[in-house]
Amino acid sequence: PTPPPTSVPSAPPTIQPDVPVKAVISNLPGVLDTCQNITVDGSQSFGVALQFNWILLADRGDTFAEIQFGDGSSLFSVDASLLEENSGSLLRVYLSVLSSFNGETSSVTEEVFVSPKAVPLVTIDGGGFIEVSTADGLLRLTGRATLPACGDGAVEDTTNSTMVYAWSMRPSSDLPSLAGPDPMLTVNRPGVVADGP
Repeated sequence: PTPPPTSVPSAPPTIQPDVPVKAVISNLPGVLDTCQNITVDGSQSFGVALQFNWILLADRGDTFAEIQFGDGSSLFSVDASLLEENSGSLLRVYLSVLSSFNGETSSVTEEVFVSPKAVPLVTIDGGGFIEVSTADGLLRLTGRATLPACGDGAVEDTTNSTMVYAWSMRPSSDLPSLAGPDPMLTVNRPGVVADGP
């Protein structure tokens, strides 16, 4: 008979699965004012065990200077006083994510102009990167908007105010622009646009 083994074979090395990592910035409009704090959202980034690195940079003419860093969370808050200091300037929000699961990284940069005048705060859920399932042949986008709270153009009484959303899609020339009170735009596979959910 064969004698029993004197040692247990070592386990094969663990291979981490190939999990994609993608940095996504949400809740950052193209233009904002200095009326209120803003919180930029990176939670729609995907990957496993993500670490978040935020940097806010301001245009200084010949370069962009770092003016604020994140605290490592998926949310990045910018105080209105800092926006006021950079009124009339172009800011860049940089997000880098690292997966401690497999070491993969991804980064994204979004730009925002700080207007000296009050403007509505308008964003699209998912920011500049939106992943959709084509199982039902529909693309649904959701917009969010709030009225300015201070300065020229501020709305004191928002109870009687109506927000009208105007959507357009490019580069396809056969998709019309839409205007209406609904913050959702639905597009079906043949390219027909429906206003509302």
